[in-house]
Amino acid sequence: MSCSASSLRAVLGVLAGVGALAGCAKKETPPPLPPPAVSVIRVEPRTVALPVSYSGQTRGSLQVEVRARVGGILLARNYTEGRAVRAGASLFVIDPAPYRAALDKARGGLEVQLSSLARARADLARIEPLYAQNAVSRKDLDDATTGYAAALASVASARAEVEQASINLGYTRVTAPVAGLTSMEVPSVGSLVTSSGDGSKLTTIVRIDPLYVNFAFTDRELQKLRRERAAGTLRLQRERLQVVVHLGDGSEYPLSGRVDFTDNAVDAATGTIRARAVLPNPDGALLPGQFVRVELRGIERVAALLVPQRAVLTTPQGKQVWVLDSGDRAALRTIVGSDEVGGNLVVESGLSRGERVIIDGLPRLRPGLGVKPEAVALPLAAS
Repeated sequence: MSCSASSLRAVLGVLAGVGALAGCAKKETPPPLPPPAVSVIRVEPRTVALPVSYSGQTRGSLQVEVRARVGGILLARNYTEGRAVRAGASLFVIDPAPYRAALDKARGGLEVQLSSLARARADLARIEPLYAQNAVSRKDLDDATTGYAAALASVASARAEVEQASINLGYTRVTAPVAGLTSMEVPSVGSLVTSSGDGSKLTTIVRIDPLYVNFAFTDRELQKLRRERAAGTLRLQRERLQVVVHLGDGSEYPLSGRVDFTDNAVDAATGTIRARAVLPNPDGALLPGQFVRVELRGIERVAALLVPQRAVLTTPQGKQVWVLDSGDRAALRTIVGSDEVGGNLVVESGLSRGERVIIDGLPRLRPGLGVKPEAVALPLAAS
């Protein structure tokens, strides 16, 4: 009995000690977590270059089809296909023999008519003094005068035939009308070419310096441009507008150009407005038909409010950012953005000058959470 009582007292003592320890544990509270450190930027208006780019395709600034102006057998090709030629260079030779013979015939006809003119002139010179002496009738004078006029007309016609025959003979030597790159010859040497239709085409010459780049923009983009210029938020100086071309591999063509044509109507089929840029191409690095990216430089956004793209959340409510109030507490704000500039979004509405926007540590944030802000500069990468 005494042994059981002592065992019970021991158990109660152990339980009392455990209870005391538990009581002490309940009284101790963990220290509060420090506010998370976040990087913030202060939104300030600034003028930035607005990147504007479109898909484009290069084209020769001049493209001429070289055609035969007389028919005949093609005797020779005097250029290397695909190579550059200068203006006036000999390209083809068409058999000149028939046209040389036609020229000789026309010259012979001219001599005949000159002889007839000389006889008519002599007749008129003989009749005129006789008529003055009433030795011949008026009809004789009229006949001599008419014969002389007809002989003059015949000589003029014969001269024209000689000139036409000479021109046709010159057309047997086909020369380059402009300087540029030649294409493949259409007919081969020895073929019969004609002076009209498909049979007259010999080759094509394309001038590639300067080079044209065709592109297009939508009517909506044009209206937005005009609206922002009128509001003073966009600055565009046509004399300073540069065209930079990016090639298919992403590299940038080193020479810049300018916009030299903008259409005055919207294409009904595509809903776009055609435009054209002209680029210097002295080394022939660009070829007609290449697909490129056309970038317009010289358009500036005035007093733009920018936030980094990584700070923008896309939610069912739209685009949102985390902002800080005066007590350094986080709050969500819905914004409306437009253009992207160097990894940053241009904010149209939802933010005011001087507000602070959190740009990192976004998953840890919740409305009303106090944070430890660290001010950083706005990251503005190359456009």
